[in-house]
Amino acid sequence: MSHITNLNSWETTLPLNGISANIHLIGQYNNQVTGQTSAYGTDFTGLGAKIFVKINSLSGSGNITITGTSVNSNGIKTTNDTENIYIDTAGGQRYKSDKNWIEVTNVSIGAGISSINYDIGRISYMSHNNRKFEWLGYSMDVFANNSNADLTIRVIKVKNEGNKKFSLLDLESYSIDSGASGNQIIDNIRTGADDRSYNPIVSQILPGNRTYEIKQFDMHEYWLNHNQENIVNGHDGEGILLKLEGYPLDTNFNNIGFLTIYFLYKMFNEL
Repeated sequence: MSHITNLNSWETTLPLNGISANIHLIGQYNNQVTGQTSAYGTDFTGLGAKIFVKINSLSGSGNITITGTSVNSNGIKTTNDTENIYIDTAGGQRYKSDKNWIEVTNVSIGAGISSINYDIGRISYMSHNNRKFEWLGYSMDVFANNSNADLTIRVIKVKNEGNKKFSLLDLESYSIDSGASGNQIIDNIRTGADDRSYNPIVSQILPGNRTYEIKQFDMHEYWLNHNQENIVNGHDGEGILLKLEGYPLDTNFNNIGFLTIYFLYKMFNEL
């Protein structure tokens, strides 16, 4: 039997003055190399994260074998360790290791794969020590330096697709745009379009040198009727990434002095 037992929050205050790049605030998804077409023998750090492989094109099927130093949840390392990931699908499919890796010394391509183009890198995420939880919403106190502030908050689910396959699902992608796209406040997640978009008549969305509250707490009610995608099964390798970007997506944010974010979730007591 499983039931929700307690309400939790995670919060942080982050100064953003002078920072031009977008930020992975919880977890990371970073490429080590893009468009690799053969074995990858360049040593790289895993930082205790899982290793992901994104398949751009593929002929055949077989194992990609990761070799290096893995680490368990207690920080105990295993040198000269290996893990096989069976690759059988192209078209942008993502795979990830079951093990966490400190260092990767080689990525080899199995004989059954005649040609391949792939990206490889690191992925880590919030799974609450491999437990099940429900993400409920967030609020942010945002200080805008001036009237052309741009900010996007993205909450991304690492979703288990079976057989070490996973997908990245935007549960929330809420943007404030300073005017480049018509002074819109935009949310891209619910229909794949700007379904909660609002184009205000004011010339400035965020007048400068003020603090604004941005919040969404309808995730339980909305996702209850939409496959309950906001429920995260950490024991099945699922988790949450939290990323701050500008608008358009995957660009730098501008003129945000600092923000404080409150991230609300409920844990399941799994008996």
